[in-house]
Amino acid sequence: MALDVDNVGVGYFGEASMIWLALGLLAQAQDDLCPLREGMIFTYEVREKAGTARDQSSAVRAPHTIAGSEWFEVSQFLFYEKAYLRVSERGLEFRAPEYGDRSLLLFRTGAKLGEDWTSELTGEETMRFRLEAREDVEVPAGTYRAYRVSFVVAGKKRTSTPKEAEGALWIAPGTGIVKGWINRHAECDASPTRSFALKKIERR
Repeated sequence: MALDVDNVGVGYFGEASMIWLALGLLAQAQDDLCPLREGMIFTYEVREKAGTARDQSSAVRAPHTIAGSEWFEVSQFLFYEKAYLRVSERGLEFRAPEYGDRSLLLFRTGAKLGEDWTSELTGEETMRFRLEAREDVEVPAGTYRAYRVSFVVAGKKRTSTPKEAEGALWIAPGTGIVKGWINRHAECDASPTRSFALKKIERR
């Protein structure tokens, strides 16, 4: 399956407790929803609250073997200096050095609208995802038909803050994550909200 570099995108993710990308089964399924190739550079328009937008580029680097599986390294993956992504039978998985051996399932293979799934983020926090809808979303790179996946980060203990963070991702088949936002302290109106939108894709 040929890769259309002019209409492809990849992913994002979070801040203190976060994120991001899309699904697949085998190599072809990966191309269908979340193409990852060494040398690809995804540039996002990033904004904090109502502040000035800035560009941030994420470069896909050579794959690494971690715990017996192949993961693509992605530098400056939105709010992470270094992160790893892979497509497995489970779906699209994400991991970062901050979370040790844990991985997050950003998009679950075969998920239906309204379905939930949960990943362990740290020893004290979990991250719950839900496939909310499929809808058109407009970003600087163009208009995409995308899946909207919401997420909530919450403490495992009842004494913890009900919502440590919440947000959403838009995942477009054949492109990956094209848009997203995260609010670090969901119960606080003054908490910082960060958003991002796909601007362009290059291959070097």
